[in-house]
Amino acid sequence: ALQDALAHQEELIAYLEKKKKKKKLR
Repeated sequence: ALQDALAHQEELIAYLEKKKKKKKLR
């Protein structure tokens, strides 16, 4: 369960990073 939480956190961070990059492009 802990590993799943970490994997989910990594996915969330990657999602936020993509959002930040999109904002920077604009």
